[in-house]
Amino acid sequence: MPNEEQVRYWNEEGGPDWVAHERRQDLMIAPFNAVLLDAADAQLGEHVLDVGSGFGTTSLALARAVGKQGRVMALDVSEAMIARLRSRAAAEAVGNIISHVGDAQTEVLPAGHFRLIVSRFGVMFFDDPTAAFANIHEALRPDGRLVFVCWQALAANEWAAGPLAVMAPVIGPIAEMPAGRPGPFGLADEEVLHEVLDGAGFSDVVLTKIERPVVMGGGEGLDAVVEHCAGTGAARRALAAVEPEQREVAVALLRQYLVERLAGDRITFDGAVWLVRARP
Repeated sequence: MPNEEQVRYWNEEGGPDWVAHERRQDLMIAPFNAVLLDAADAQLGEHVLDVGSGFGTTSLALARAVGKQGRVMALDVSEAMIARLRSRAAAEAVGNIISHVGDAQTEVLPAGHFRLIVSRFGVMFFDDPTAAFANIHEALRPDGRLVFVCWQALAANEWAAGPLAVMAPVIGPIAEMPAGRPGPFGLADEEVLHEVLDGAGFSDVVLTKIERPVVMGGGEGLDAVVEHCAGTGAARRALAAVEPEQREVAVALLRQYLVERLAGDRITFDGAVWLVRARP
């Protein structure tokens, strides 16, 4: 099954964890969400597809922007994420969101239907990104637009690279994942992004480098930041691969590193994304 590993991860581990730490995750990527929504510029009455909608922050904002005349389809592989989105929509009386558990690479989407397709860090996890974006392309109207944000390279994102570097004496160096492979930095390479989108049929592809400060741990103090940094992507996998004693040493190194960066209850790192815009 395409994306089987990612579907399993986002249902068994990633999705429930994001829902459990919703505020923390939203605060971390809020600066880039604002950039995304501004670039998307959703209009009243538009039909929008939110790819990898997560627990609904972007979908809810888009639903308000398009108004009662418009519709937002929220699509995510994680049942926990979609369940939380539905709960939030009901609590906030937002009735113009159609939520669905599904994979944008394989989901049968209404052809030529959406005026706007967006994603907040939801398009980097496909086994075959060209096939996934080709499927997305087929769902876009001829006069439509694609807008999404994805992380730039690991080295450009201090929030991920810093903790890994400080723990490297124990967990070993972490190599960059090969370009195009599913993962948070799967679309970090500019050339790969162009190749994927060109191959999927998109035109007028524009990549803009966006850099913003990233708050880790939800502004909830040192323990929350340690947990957040140790639980993201490569750090989580690397720590799981070592013996418990080594894990304790690595986390102690991480804590000391973070203590030196603590300002009040917050620790802020540099973050960098691609803002990607394209036409069908």
